Amino acid sequence: MQGEYRENSVYIGNLSEKVYYPPDSQDVPALMKNWLRKADIEAATVKEIFEKIAASYVRIERIHPFSDGNGRTGENRKKK
Repeated sequence: MQGEYRENSVYIGNLSEKVYYPPDSQDVPALMKNWLRKADIEAATVKEIFEKIAASYVRIERIHPFSDGNGRTGENRKKK
């Protein structure tokens, strides 16, 4: 269902590209809870803020919490 964490295994890529296997779906809720705990972006400088945002973005993309391609978090998808 849209808006809920994935409940299946997924992979990124295809037969001709390097493939990435995100964590097992059973681990996603705990990983997301941990991600939210670490999502504090408070920093002293603008550079530090952007570094923390970028690191947070990489962490959520590696978790790949949604089965529809993470359109809510990382991909720039066109509407049909």
